[in-house]
Amino acid sequence: VSFIQFFNFSCIFITYNYTIYLIFFYFSGEYKADWIFERRPMPDKKTIRINFISSAYAQESKIVIGKKYISLEETLPSYLERFKELASYKSVVMEHKTWNLLGQNKFLPYSQNIIITKKPGGVMANISERDLNHTHRIAIADSFEEALMLAWSKEVLVIGEAEIYATALPVANFIHHTMIDEKFEGGSFFPDCNWDKDWEKIHSENFNPGEKKTQKDKFRSWYLVFERKHKIP
Repeated sequence: VSFIQFFNFSCIFITYNYTIYLIFFYFSGEYKADWIFERRPMPDKKTIRINFISSAYAQESKIVIGKKYISLEETLPSYLERFKELASYKSVVMEHKTWNLLGQNKFLPYSQNIIITKKPGGVMANISERDLNHTHRIAIADSFEEALMLAWSKEVLVIGEAEIYATALPVANFIHHTMIDEKFEGGSFFPDCNWDKDWEKIHSENFNPGEKKTQKDKFRSWYLVFERKHKIP
């Protein structure tokens, strides 16, 4: 066997094995998340999506997003499934309070979790030993602007409460709004915005308890997606 034949055979062998490795790497869910998120921050312009859930009943013409706590796992599991799909493989920005509500063992495993806080030590201290293998998917920022700089994905999902929504709204490209057929006690409201002038509804779905996708839901709900009509300069 000549040297050239041996060299060609070696190249083919290496290429074949590397291709098999990449296919396995891509289609394996846990590896896929690592493959996507173990990268440097992307400096280019982000697509920002706001996701929030509210009562279908306005209070003084305001959209109520708190104060009554509802266990979504028990009352609206279909929303959680939709949220997990929306958040997967994205950078998800939240405040420290929202991070605490998620629970120390319930961070979003297929997302980069970016927590805005002035007390970073408190966040990292709450990560259990089981989660230490995933700390590369958790980042700390002291402002919304820094959170965007740390984001590893092209699309950034913003979750939380009124304060972070007010900060993100001027630069948001999409709004994902779920309304529940249940009255909430006022206390926290989605920021005022001109829905007719600035936003276009591009998707709408109704969900009734007991249907195929909502077997375990306790409340009727509506899912709306809005896209900003005008490009952000």
